[in-house]
Amino acid sequence: MKRNIFAAIIFPLVLSACGSGSSSSVSTPDTAAALEDEQTTTLTKYDGAYQTFCGVSVFAPISNTSVTVTTIEGNEGKITTFNYTDKGCTVPAVPSQTVMEVSLEYPGGTLDTSRGEADFINITIDEITLDGQAPTLAQQQQLAAVSVLSTRYDIIVLQDSALYTGESTETMDAKSADTRPTNLSTQPAISQ
Repeated sequence: MKRNIFAAIIFPLVLSACGSGSSSSVSTPDTAAALEDEQTTTLTKYDGAYQTFCGVSVFAPISNTSVTVTTIEGNEGKITTFNYTDKGCTVPAVPSQTVMEVSLEYPGGTLDTSRGEADFINITIDEITLDGQAPTLAQQQQLAAVSVLSTRYDIIVLQDSALYTGESTETMDAKSADTRPTNLSTQPAISQ
């Protein structure tokens, strides 16, 4: 059974680090911490916001279909999934919105695909809310049953303004580095 791993989301290989200019001014502790945070932000070619069309998403296991908006900024991301009960994405499901704050790791591997060289990416969910609330125990069990709450070992490529991620199969399920997808999903997320 094939699934769109991220319904077009997320995530990159490190291309360059933010530059940090030298300065002779003295920093206060607050500004020093801010500068340190700025220096650790790593830009990627995938930074930006992307949206999928109405469709089935691995990140919408509680509903039938969804539209997903993914925002990537270096090694952090946010996946907002709007859940629907119908194939046309017009009737909101309960919960109607799933928001995931994610950490992105770029281990450095690549894979040749039909859309160019895809980068390896590991996606870990740090926080998840359903309609602005923490998941109930039953919802946590449902999310865990489809492995949404574990790290996903994925691939990603940006072609023009379309972001493609890996497509899962029974053997390439993205649950470990050994089962990282080797093919791209046919449903991209489009740059916004």
